[in-house]
Amino acid sequence: MLETIDIEDLPRPQKRFAKQFEKVNQERVKEIFAKNYKNHISFAVLIGVVVGIYFYTMYSVKQETFLEEIDEEMAATNPKTHGHLAKKL
Repeated sequence: MLETIDIEDLPRPQKRFAKQFEKVNQERVKEIFAKNYKNHISFAVLIGVVVGIYFYTMYSVKQETFLEEIDEEMAATNPKTHGHLAKKL
């Protein structure tokens, strides 16, 4: 464990170095927070795109009727075997 010391109790050259180190460390922390912010924004945009693509795909698939058309054709050509697929009014 590191011992906590007061910077003001240090000799003058060490005090200057400690203050300089604190300044560099604060700038580093600001850069890290800026990167995290950008990463969170990018993540939110990507999630939005993925959710949008998913719902668009579900909407498009819901509108497809080609399977129903195939069922109707099969029912019309083979009513004995595929009569249950005919569209009921």
